[in-house]
Amino acid sequence: MTPISCVEELQELLLSVDRLLPRGGGTKTALSGNLPGFEIADLRPLAGIVEHEPSEFTVTVKAGTPVELLEEILEHENQYLPFDPVLVRQGATIGGTVSSGLSGSGRLRYGGIRDFILAVQMVDGNARVIRGGQRVVKNAAGFDLPKLLVGSLGGLGILTEVTLKVFPLPPASWTLRVPFESLEEAVRAMVELRGGMHEMDALELDSQRVLWMRIRGVEDGLEARADRLRAQLDNCETVAADEAAAWWSQRRKLGEGRGGATLVKVPTTPARIVALDRALEGLGASRHYGAGGQQAWLSLQGDELERLDRRLRGMSLRAVVVLGEPGSPLLGHAGDAEFLRRICAVLDPKARFRPLGPAFEPPSETPNEEVASACSTR
Repeated sequence: MTPISCVEELQELLLSVDRLLPRGGGTKTALSGNLPGFEIADLRPLAGIVEHEPSEFTVTVKAGTPVELLEEILEHENQYLPFDPVLVRQGATIGGTVSSGLSGSGRLRYGGIRDFILAVQMVDGNARVIRGGQRVVKNAAGFDLPKLLVGSLGGLGILTEVTLKVFPLPPASWTLRVPFESLEEAVRAMVELRGGMHEMDALELDSQRVLWMRIRGVEDGLEARADRLRAQLDNCETVAADEAAAWWSQRRKLGEGRGGATLVKVPTTPARIVALDRALEGLGASRHYGAGGQQAWLSLQGDELERLDRRLRGMSLRAVVVLGEPGSPLLGHAGDAEFLRRICAVLDPKARFRPLGPAFEPPSETPNEEVASACSTR
């Protein structure tokens, strides 16, 4: 493993090896573990705040910066990252957070990390430094390279710098919960709440069929909002502040994937939850449905991944293994392989980075001119 403290060191390393895998905090074990034939680029030394404009609600950081440090700096200015980045206390870096594409409970109301990324700097497979996006909130011009890199798993290039927009920190937070007898009832309630006027910050369904709701804002207005929720839902109770803080903290730690279990994230929708839950029967998987039913977190044993892969393919669903043994982290439906080939023909023509799918092969065709011209190099 080679420590990287500047872009020039990364370029030199990339040109001296056949295959290269970036690693930040190493918190997502299935994505950052050792792979045969790959040199590891340790990006933790490539850390620090490049620029923070509190009045503009933007911040630019180097990729190896711990998210915990960034949150502390933002909190000092009464700002935060609303998408609830995960594994923060475990040492997650901003580059790994973007590359893995993992967002937490807060993405229900505010969107995921894709909605907060404004600009990136990266090194591609030819060791070129490429910039995409602008360090401003209002930006709609050009090829959206920053969003393309969200969830790319280090397969299109190695992030070295990221610009994000941030939000004002809400002054108060309340949590409520309600149990349900069946998954179907819980999902119906979830759909009704999402379509209502409650303006919830987070909405999660745990493995015990308990629906957790979080509302944020000015303290004086939260009680009336909580009353409306209790009027709509039988057996709905307000959770004590310390218990609520512990529960939401556990969600950001992805607690259900600890203890040797493998953790898999499946993007989904509320309408597909019941069918997905039935398809998972017999796998011994603990299920948590987060972000208002937009993502399923599955905790299971690693030897069940092949069966899970087959069942997800049957439902045309995709998934990524987050915690577990390193290897091919992508499961289920393969997606648009032709699009990946065209992108990689430009950004990684020598296949130096992680393959982006089991069916992916190094590109052999001429790079797509539209994609090539959209990537500005320095």
